[in-house]
Amino acid sequence: MSARGRGVGPPIQRMALGLITVLIWSACFVVIKASQGSAPPLLYAALRALVAGVPLLVVAASKGKLRPPAGSWAWIGALGFTNTTLGLAGMFLSVGAVGAAIPGVLANSQALLVAPFAALFFGEVLSRGRVLGLLVGLSGIAVVLSGDGDGLVTVKGAAFSLMAAGGVAAGNLVMKHIGCRVDGLTATAWQYVLGGLPLLGWALVVEEPAEVAWTRTFVAGLVFLGVVGSAGTSWLWYHLVRDGELIPLNALTLFTPVFALGLALLIYRERLSAPSLGGVAATAAGVMWVSWPRAEAVEAPGRRLGAR
Repeated sequence: MSARGRGVGPPIQRMALGLITVLIWSACFVVIKASQGSAPPLLYAALRALVAGVPLLVVAASKGKLRPPAGSWAWIGALGFTNTTLGLAGMFLSVGAVGAAIPGVLANSQALLVAPFAALFFGEVLSRGRVLGLLVGLSGIAVVLSGDGDGLVTVKGAAFSLMAAGGVAAGNLVMKHIGCRVDGLTATAWQYVLGGLPLLGWALVVEEPAEVAWTRTFVAGLVFLGVVGSAGTSWLWYHLVRDGELIPLNALTLFTPVFALGLALLIYRERLSAPSLGGVAATAAGVMWVSWPRAEAVEAPGRRLGAR
């Protein structure tokens, strides 16, 4: 199935929409940092998921799109667990352990995890040029992990960030698999509800009882994270994944550190060592090489996960 000429426009338009989505996701790391301490991280993540999912369920019900097709519940549950439970938990825990800048790098290393599986399961082209670009991006991630002299990277923080990356990478594969038969509104709404409830249970079990500080900053941040950073961007990303190639699209997410670093440096004056900045530059170069639309980069007839 060709990835071009479908619902969200030509390749350049999809790339622009992908970059807008990545910019919003980058801002989410900074918003979490700004409201850090108002609620325990897992509880905060659960609230974000439910603020995104519950209104979407109401909208889906009003449009007659509440119930997904038969046989898709297990996949939607998997999407909720990977993209929401693991993805948001890793994101919130990593910001608390590291800061606003570094998680933006590590949590979006999903592009490097998605590529081989996209080629294996969906027949996407993993050319030598794309492999080279991803390796350059990977080298940037490695430099960020090993070259920071200011103590911003910790083992725990890196582990949480990579947990988020693994969850979101798996979620992208599930999106691609169900995208042609499950409506984007239906899938997005249920993934946040089905993924948010385990987050809430996880928070109640492992976190100390604490009152949420419902300050203006926290409420505004929660609304932004839930409505814009989750509901809106996830609905758009679902369609981008459905209509395009996973490899170049997910490579765009490695631009998150560029935006997140800029915002963090501007707002919080976080300082990174020269090696870390060099790693970010290498990552950005690899992303541009992989993601820039090429005439030959057309999705091959795809196999689907579990297809026989």
